[in-house]
Parts: sequence; structure tokens; C-alpha cells
Amino acid sequence: MKILSKKKNSPKRSAVAEAPAALPVVVTPHTPPVSPLAGITSQPRYGSGVRYDSGVQYAVGDAPPIVPGNAKAVQDLYNLNDPAFTAYTETLLATLSTSVYITNPNPTIAAMQTALTSFSEARANAKSLMDAAKEATQVKDQMRANLENLLRDLQNSVQTASQGDAAVILSAGMAVKRPPTRATKLPFPTGLAANPGDVTGTLVLTWEAVAGSMGYLLQCAEVTDNVPGLWSTLKRTSARTYVLPGLTAGKTYAFQAAALGGKDGQSDWCPFVTRICA
Repeated sequence: MKILSKKKNSPKRSAVAEAPAALPVVVTPHTPPVSPLAGITSQPRYGSGVRYDSGVQYAVGDAPPIVPGNAKAVQDLYNLNDPAFTAYTETLLATLSTSVYITNPNPTIAAMQTALTSFSEARANAKSLMDAAKEATQVKDQMRANLENLLRDLQNSVQTASQGDAAVILSAGMAVKRPPTRATKLPFPTGLAANPGDVTGTLVLTWEAVAGSMGYLLQCAEVTDNVPGLWSTLKRTSARTYVLPGLTAGKTYAFQAAALGGKDGQSDWCPFVTRICA
């Protein structure tokens, strides 16, 4: 036989839900934003030993300091023509105006610009004058050519009227052409002498000048029993002295000379002279 137990009555839930407990309000104090450069104490300058790749940040526009040295400024102005000189000056002034080092140049940039403007205006004026002068020169050359043609016509007229009489031509104020001069045979050199040189085995030859000569030719021969042997041509020279080395001391040598030029191209050989080489 089952024994039935009595169910306990559970408390009834309220039809209205209970409100949740209110959360406490926490007030957070205001904190300013952190600067991206916070923590960077002082920015090192150029030349302080810190490398550019070390991660150090440099301020924008911060120029490296001047490091004294022995460098010298130079300008190659003399080798610049006017256009190149103008372009160089314009570029220089533009660059100098942005320099953070040369802030008070002497002369000032304004003074330099004024001088550059004056130079450019002078260049333009000079070019105009040169163009005008070039045109005037062309006109002058043409007028001269016209006058030369008239003078040649006048020469022909005088020649015809004179019938070849030199006095008539001269009376007209014109010169008379000289007849061609025929070349004549040159005389041989005179005064040929052979004297000992400063060095053993050397003789020095000298002779007198020949008018109209273009140079001289020399010959030498060994002498046996007072008779010259085979003549050897030494060299052509325009001087009147010739040093002959390499001779044998104690031997006798003969020498002769001829002048170059004239009708036949060469004079006769002068009488030979002899000399014992010391």
C-alpha cells in the first residue's frame, strides 16, 4: 500500500519582475593625449656623432652646424661666354636666396639682381648694334666690289689709250708692271776655310754668303798625295758654318762648297781647300 506524501506548497512568484539593483557611478579623471614625441629629450645636432640611421629624429628645417675648414670658394668666370655667364648668375642668385647660412651676403642679392638686369640690357643693346654693324659691313663690301670693278674698267681704258707707253700710264696715276726678271746663274761661295774644332777629329767649315742663294751644299774627300779622292756630299745647310765631326786625326781632307738657287739650281763648286785634321 502506497503512502502518499503531501506536496509542499512553493511560494508564488510575483507577476511583476523585480528591478535590477542600480550600478555605482565611477567618475574617471580626464587624461590629456600623449604626444608622439614624448620621451625624446633633446634632438642631437648634425656632427654630434649620432648616425642618421640610428633612429634618432631630427627637426624639420634644422640645418647642420658649420664645421670650419680650409675649403675655398671659386668661380670660373673667365671661361664663360655671355649666355653661360648670365645663366650662371641667375642660378647662383636663386640658390643663394634660399641659403640658411648666407643670410646677409655682401653685395646683397638685390644689388646683384640689379647688376644682372643692367648686364642683360647691355647685351641686348650690343646684339642690336652688332646686327646693324654686320648689315652695314655687308653694304660696305658690296660698294667696294662695285668700285673695284670700275677701277678695273678704268685700267683697261688707260692701257688702251697709252698704247703701251710707260710714260703715259704713269701720267694717269697708275703704276707700270715690271717685266719678269730672268734668273741668272749664282756665283760659287768664296772664302771657304776649314779650321780645327774644340774636339779632336773635328773641323769647322766657314764661307761667305752668296746673294740670292737658298742654301749651300758641302762636299768632303780624303787627300792622298795632294790629290782629293772620292767626293762625299755632306749635307744641305742654310747657315754659313758647318761642324764636321768623326774625322781621323792626322789625315788630310779636302772641302768644296756650292750655292743653291739661280738659273741652274746650283752654282759651280768653289775651288777646294785642304786641312790636316788635328
